[in-house]
Amino acid sequence: MTGESVVYPNVELSDDVRVGSWSLLGAAHRRLSVDHKHHDPGIDQLERVTIGSRTVIGHHVTVYEGVVVGNDCFIDDYVRVGSRTTIGSGTMLLYGVKIYDLVEIGSDCRIAGFVPTRVRMGDRVTMMGSIAHKYNRPLDWSRDEPSAVLEDDVIVGIGATIVGGITVGRGSYVAAGAILTKSIPPGSVVLNTNEIMTEVQFEERKRIQAEVVQAPLR
Repeated sequence: MTGESVVYPNVELSDDVRVGSWSLLGAAHRRLSVDHKHHDPGIDQLERVTIGSRTVIGHHVTVYEGVVVGNDCFIDDYVRVGSRTTIGSGTMLLYGVKIYDLVEIGSDCRIAGFVPTRVRMGDRVTMMGSIAHKYNRPLDWSRDEPSAVLEDDVIVGIGATIVGGITVGRGSYVAAGAILTKSIPPGSVVLNTNEIMTEVQFEERKRIQAEVVQAPLR
């Protein structure tokens, strides 16, 4: 561990874990609230944080209480990991991703962007966009809205947005900049706003476009 990082007593660092400068591990859970009577728990009441072997934690990282991080993970600079979140082994949290509470992320994933409360991701997911709740009751912070599920091997491109408590089926590809508000079956491709097709349809579309481009001008 280097620099002025703070590791609370509730944090268990496994073998060969490396922690960069100015990081905070094991902080008390915080929730947006108008309840000014809320007080942080004492150190002896904080939930255990477990960081797996050979995991690397960068600079200016915040990991809240109750988090479990697997072995051989990489947590990039300026990442936030909310309370009671689980990160599977071999996963990389990149580019300052903001992950909120009670999130489940599988093994060997690559995660960036924005991940709100209670999202679930399978194994080998690449998520470079943003996930959002529907936000149907913007003034009611006392309840959690349904959250998205990304099944194994899903890819979400840069700038893509997934909205609501939908399921993105296994092996689906949500293209960069796309917006998805509907559940989709495994192996789907998503372009633009809810333009959903199968892989076969997508390949056929590319073939037709290529033929148009190559056609001689008359």
